[in-house]
This record gives sequence, C-alpha cells and structure tokens, in this order.
Amino acid sequence: TDVMRQLCTFQTSHICMLMDKRDAQSPGAWIDRLAAIYRYMNPRVGENEENPAVVVIIENWTILSKMLDHYKDMEKVIERIVRCVRYGIRCISHQSLPILESLVTLMVTVYASHKHSCLLYLGSILVDEFGMDIRCISGLLSMLEAFIEPTFNLLQAEGGLKNNPDTVDDFFFLVVRFIQRMPLHFLQSRLVTPIIQCATLACTLDHRDANMSVMKFLSNLLAHGKANGDPGIRPYVQQIVQIHGETLIGNLLYSSIFYLHSHMLPDVVDVFMEIKFINDEAFGEALSKALTQLPRKNAGGTETATDEQMNKFYQNVTK
Repeated sequence: TDVMRQLCTFQTSHICMLMDKRDAQSPGAWIDRLAAIYRYMNPRVGENEENPAVVVIIENWTILSKMLDHYKDMEKVIERIVRCVRYGIRCISHQSLPILESLVTLMVTVYASHKHSCLLYLGSILVDEFGMDIRCISGLLSMLEAFIEPTFNLLQAEGGLKNNPDTVDDFFFLVVRFIQRMPLHFLQSRLVTPIIQCATLACTLDHRDANMSVMKFLSNLLAHGKANGDPGIRPYVQQIVQIHGETLIGNLLYSSIFYLHSHMLPDVVDVFMEIKFINDEAFGEALSKALTQLPRKNAGGTETATDEQMNKFYQNVTK
C-alpha cells in the first residue's frame, strides 16, 4: 500500500499543481500514468481480503473528482480521467463501493451539462461491477434515469442520431449491461418504454458500432422472452413484443432496405429471430403488414418488387 501511494502521489501532485495554475498545460500525461498504475496493479488477494490498492484508490478519488469538475468542458481530458477511474474500479472491483455514490452523482451532473459519452461508458462499468449487488440496484437505475433526458434530447434533435454515433453506442452498451446484470429490475422500471422507442428510431443509423449496440440491446432484451427463459421475466418481454413488436419489425425491415449496409444485416436477423421465437404468429402478421407498407415503385414509377417476389420473401422469412 505504501509503495502504491508513493507511485500515485508522484502523479497526483503534478495534477494538483496544474489544476491550481490558470492556462496550464494539459494534465493528460500524468492522468495516463496514474491510469497505467491502476491498470497493471493486480495483487493476488483472497475473496475476503482487502486489496492493498483500495486505500490509495479511494484517497485519490478526491483528486479525480475535482478533476472531473475542473476539466468538465474539455472532452479529451475527461475521456482520460474516465479511463483512469475505470481502471481504478476494475482494479479493486466491489471494494470501490465507498466512492460509488459520489462518483455517480458527479457523473450525472457533468453529463447533464456537457454530454460526454464516455461517462455513459463508465456507467456501464459500474453496472457490470455492482449490478448484482442488491444495495446498488436502485442507485444504478436512478443513474440511468438521469442519463436518459439529456441523451434523448441530444439524439432527437435534427441529425441527432447521425451526428452522435458515439453517444448511441455508449448509451445502448450501458442498457445492455442492465439487461445482463439486473434484467428483472430493469424490465420492471418505467425506463424500458422510452428506451425501446429510442432503439426503434435508432434502427436507421448506418454507423456500424452504434447500430450493433442497438441490435445487441434488442437481442439481449428479447432473448428473455423465449419459452426457456426465466418465467419471472418472460411475461415482461412478451408484453413488450405485443406493444412494440409491429413497429419494431416495420422499422427494421425498412432500415435494412434503405439505410443499412449489407454487412450490418446479420444483427437485424438476430432481432427478427428473437421476436419469431417469442411469438411466431405475431411475427408473421407484423412482417406481412410491414411488407404491404413498403414503396413498390421508385421515383421514376418503375416497379421495384413484384407480388411474387414479395410473397417468396415472406415465405422464406416465416418458414
């Protein structure tokens, strides 16, 4: 612990000096060095033993929290601070619980005013580490709720999805973690409906990583609705399919034809199959309706698909 403290103090003392100076150089190099210490500090400790890095990382949180606030308008610096915090959390895992509440409070405050998507990614790390701890579930859901309004305001603006693919990617990566770590609590929350509506709109985004995160969210969510799924969770997913399935299938089909690249279509297929597994009949009806709503002629009036082609496509997908 003492050696760890000496290593870290050499970095944090320079960071503090830079924060005290106006128009000082970026602290990026010192932050990266501190992050490297956290990243490669991997002592062997038993299940009930305290990690020797715990005391130091918790002490350093006071400085890192000041940095998050001090540099909140500098995106590149915030990304490096978040990276450092992430390695600190990963280093001591659940033993970082004492700083969790203050970390989340600062994250949502900075995000509300500056919308740095890396804070959403850090949120996913917290859910991964603490999502199965009953003491943390309510706080993590509150964190997600606080993230939603500024995120949706950003994405619903004109060109919001196209201009902010990193935000789409990090936000849906975050909600995937909720599905993986606390599916029942997530599905019981009031947050599910607006998130699904946002995912339905985001189906048209032709950015590979962002679209992949959206499809992964939908696939992971729908997977809980299959016949072999948890009987306590399955009814919630089946209700989602009943309410949103038709719109979702229509948007996915339209996006696949007019927006998405061919290499992105396997992810769409995964979502189709999950819906099909949950309710084959409803899937067929929704697909049939979606096909009838597709434009059958191009701008020049030429027929783009015959009835025979449409029927064959329908038969192939639903068989």
